[in-house]
Amino acid sequence: MLVVRGHVWVFAAVLPVLVRALSLRRLVRLLTPPGFLRPYAGIAADEIVRMVARRLARPRMMRRRPCLRQGLTLLHFLRLAGLAAELHVAVYPPSADRNRMHGHCWVSLDGRGLMPGPGAPAAEIARAAWTEKAGADLVVLPK
Repeated sequence: MLVVRGHVWVFAAVLPVLVRALSLRRLVRLLTPPGFLRPYAGIAADEIVRMVARRLARPRMMRRRPCLRQGLTLLHFLRLAGLAAELHVAVYPPSADRNRMHGHCWVSLDGRGLMPGPGAPAAEIARAAWTEKAGADLVVLPK
């Protein structure tokens, strides 16, 4: 478990740099390992969720985007455990400031949310899932 915690710590430290440099689609492809790579197989999803939450409890970077930070980290480690997690991306209706779009992302496993969903009415616009044939990709959902 100590190795996994160390890996989570290093990953969370590097993630803000990757978020600034890459598009969400490229991030998903980069952070989702191939299906045969499962070094953390056997670790329960709930244990991974606890490790990630503990590491990200007091962020130094990406404070304004906690769901993205947590979602990408969970997606990466759940896939390393061989679990078929999905990352969901949604947007909220326009608020008072029409120049800013507000969104939310969350991770689910077998239809069960592992982190809080949008909480308010939101439209899911994209989903990242892993398939044996195609690997990982961010799919924009039809309107």
